[in-house]
Amino acid sequence: PPSHQEGAPRHRAEQDRTRTLKFFGSGRTLFGMWIVNVLLTLVTLGVYYFWAKVKVRSYLLSQTEFEGDRFAYHGTGEELLAGGLRAAVLFGVPFLILSYGPGLVGVGGVTLGVSSLLASFIIVAFPAFATVWALRYRLSRTSWRGIRFSFRGHVRDYVKLFVKGILLTTITIGLYYPFYAAQKRAFMVAHSYFGNEKFEFDGRGKELFKVYFQAFQLTALFMAFVIFAFSLAPWIVFIIPFVPFIAWLFTLAEQRRFFWDHTCFRRCRFQSTVTVDNLLLLKLGNYALLLFSLGLAWPWVRIRTMDYDLKHLRLNGLLDLAAIQQEASDASATGDEVAGFVDVGFDWG
Repeated sequence: PPSHQEGAPRHRAEQDRTRTLKFFGSGRTLFGMWIVNVLLTLVTLGVYYFWAKVKVRSYLLSQTEFEGDRFAYHGTGEELLAGGLRAAVLFGVPFLILSYGPGLVGVGGVTLGVSSLLASFIIVAFPAFATVWALRYRLSRTSWRGIRFSFRGHVRDYVKLFVKGILLTTITIGLYYPFYAAQKRAFMVAHSYFGNEKFEFDGRGKELFKVYFQAFQLTALFMAFVIFAFSLAPWIVFIIPFVPFIAWLFTLAEQRRFFWDHTCFRRCRFQSTVTVDNLLLLKLGNYALLLFSLGLAWPWVRIRTMDYDLKHLRLNGLLDLAAIQQEASDASATGDEVAGFVDVGFDWG
């Protein structure tokens, strides 16, 4: 057996180890799948849409590899269809009754005002419910090496966070949004598990606020330059529409790095290597593909984007995979009681 002196360097090397994700997806394969999905969805008047989502998700996850093993997706079209129907009953029906019921029965005054207020609350609160239920379903149906992911956050806690964030962001004319975004991320990450091991998030809103403030400064400086240069070169006015785009890319890249760099799993910390320049190349390439193909290049755009996201994500540190497997053997899946509840976002997969 190795001595303590020999084992120490190995332990340090393991702590310093960087793990990456690999993606093997093909745009051509996804295109064939997409065409079939679109045709079957049209023929079935939209019913096949839920099975189309499952096929695409299963393919994309099966092409994603970590430490030599690939992920798997276990959702079914039946679950998504049932979830969509339940969502329509629990949210759609009450909304229609509150919106049109008072008018049909000739009720007005206070009753009409209360009904309108409740209908508005349903519209505002629904995304919060949908976000939690969808994440719970997706994670519970995703596995790696036979171990399931799970989400154990409570809907009521996220609804409180959601409503508070919307109100404060509105009152502060957007200034509170970075703090709200950090709190949302913390809630989602801290309640996510792989087996019995949970993820952690240690980012703070004030750090993200600096990112948004820098984007504002960048936009202001660039606009000042354009205004000053306009008298010398009037054509420079055509640059103005690109200013918000560049500011958005800067914010997107910085925010992604902030989110991932503050996410941990056991003794490991994630790291994002996304930069403004490589993100710009990705976006411009995707826009060009969609424009010149009249949208038919969507599968290649999807593959390019996923490959980019995974290529620029790393996991650094000591990771005892055997321990996770052993602990996960007795773990029970959570969230199955709401499987597929509202997981019906329009993305063909």
